[in-house]
Amino acid sequence: MWVTEYVKTIDAKMKALQEPVPNQEKCEEFAADAYKFCTELFGPPADLHKPYRLINGTDEISACWYAIGLYTISLSPKCETIEEQCMMIGHEMYHRFTMHRKGMRQQLWVDELLAFLTSHSFLKRQGYSDYAESFAQMHTSPIGKLDIKKLRGYPRPSLYNRVKDMGLIYYEEFYFDIAQLFAALKTILGSKDIYPLLKASSLEQWIDSLPEEKQYCVCRILEVSREGTKLPVSESDLCQTWSALEAKGGSEGTIVELQLLSELQPTNAAVFACLSIASVCAEKWDAALNAYLKAHALGSKESLLFSRTGRTYYLSQDCTPAVKWLQKAAAFEPDLPKVLYGLGCSLNSLGYLRVAHEAWERILTLEDNVFKNLARKAIAETPLPNGLDEE
Repeated sequence: MWVTEYVKTIDAKMKALQEPVPNQEKCEEFAADAYKFCTELFGPPADLHKPYRLINGTDEISACWYAIGLYTISLSPKCETIEEQCMMIGHEMYHRFTMHRKGMRQQLWVDELLAFLTSHSFLKRQGYSDYAESFAQMHTSPIGKLDIKKLRGYPRPSLYNRVKDMGLIYYEEFYFDIAQLFAALKTILGSKDIYPLLKASSLEQWIDSLPEEKQYCVCRILEVSREGTKLPVSESDLCQTWSALEAKGGSEGTIVELQLLSELQPTNAAVFACLSIASVCAEKWDAALNAYLKAHALGSKESLLFSRTGRTYYLSQDCTPAVKWLQKAAAFEPDLPKVLYGLGCSLNSLGYLRVAHEAWERILTLEDNVFKNLARKAIAETPLPNGLDEE
């Protein structure tokens, strides 16, 4: 019977209370700091007088549970390093503060997203910024595309399942999906924009509270249908949208979203510029070139767009137009190493070794840049024959 299993679990937890937590003193410091941190973020809890206690966990995951007037923060045996202990204490202290609050927090994905954000911010506050960033990046979804409908629709497990599964209570990719959603939202929103989810009565109310220029992207990330949402128009807003959608679903999903935006804004050169970059990242050269040329046709004269068009032609092994576009870019910015290197490579592919060398040698006269070694290598690997003349 599950009741028997539950009693055994509680008994194991009670026995764990008698064992000191690894790095006990440091963990107690983390807990005290996390308590102050959560007070700053969420205000004091309604049950301020009820204490918390750290114990050794017996489950696969850490947890915060409440019984007999005491909040118990259980640290998983898998939390072996100081950074892992700091992160999980921040995560579970969030749950201690918000466990009995109403609102959007009662939806599991919102609760765990905010716990993830809190632990990430707490790590940074404690001086573990590098670990916070590497953990977030390492734990994005291994399947590449976030299934937001599955994540948002996943219910809180029952007490029976919590006991039966001994802590393994979510689907296998759950925390990876939370990390990927966090990465997508953090691309376009700050922490101060995300935390109000805790008190919002609905998802729509929270989206309405966001800056108007961010709402479209958030709707696309969460797959929420809303009429009248302002479309991103400026290049900066479009690039943020592209980056956030890339974090959510990879190149394929991003290209589909940008194609939709190009249909909604057929005269906006910035949309096609972003679409072309996304297509390059996916190595879809023809789609990238079509988008670049559309941006040019709509009047974009930016040298960066010229260089990207030229580089895309070069990567697609069509070097004659590559030279044309890279020369246009060099006319605007003659000392840009990336343009000079691409121009040299394209000229070299067409057999114009002397002018290719001139482009590469120009790089060597500029201030330190990452293309100097590439230019030296290119010059060494393509020596000029004596008496070579080129038109």
